[in-house]
Amino acid sequence: VDADFGPNSIARAKTYAPSTSATKPETSTPKPETPVAAPTLKSYKIDVDLTNQIATVYGVYSDKSVKPIMSEFVSTARQGKTTPVGNWKIQGSKNLKAKYRTAKLSGGKSYAEYLVRFKGAKCMHMVPYSSRNTSGKVSKTEFNKLGTPRSAGCVRMPAKMIRYIYNNCPLGTPVRVFKGKSGEYPMGKP
Repeated sequence: VDADFGPNSIARAKTYAPSTSATKPETSTPKPETPVAAPTLKSYKIDVDLTNQIATVYGVYSDKSVKPIMSEFVSTARQGKTTPVGNWKIQGSKNLKAKYRTAKLSGGKSYAEYLVRFKGAKCMHMVPYSSRNTSGKVSKTEFNKLGTPRSAGCVRMPAKMIRYIYNNCPLGTPVRVFKGKSGEYPMGKP
């Protein structure tokens, strides 16, 4: 069926004579395999490891598998402050939206872009700025602090990660904050 016909094929076909026997020759036609659809991304979950100062975004797929999408160094609460350990979710709180494109941080002395709230006033956001950022530039000083505890309790993230979370992870996305084992990185050391 899928071959090219040439003069030899045509000559051979002309010599074909229908079988005169009462029984038909047995033929076995293999059943076509049903293609298996690739699992589709259904939702997300986010892990924040306080010990290693990393966050990992996982994809949850239609076949119930969970695979890491990205992992980056972050900064959580400095000494004397607290990033709450527990199982939370992206959500707003009393009179506060769950997501802000640009927000003034508590105390009013700094701003952050892509703020995503997970526990009351505790949020994930890009590294802070001392003035409202309109140029799209990242503060090199604050960026270089990622990977060490520096915040007042929020989770500071690199732009690539928090932008992904802001744009893709809907309200209700689970956020787990925990103390992991030292040197344990889901996708290798960021």
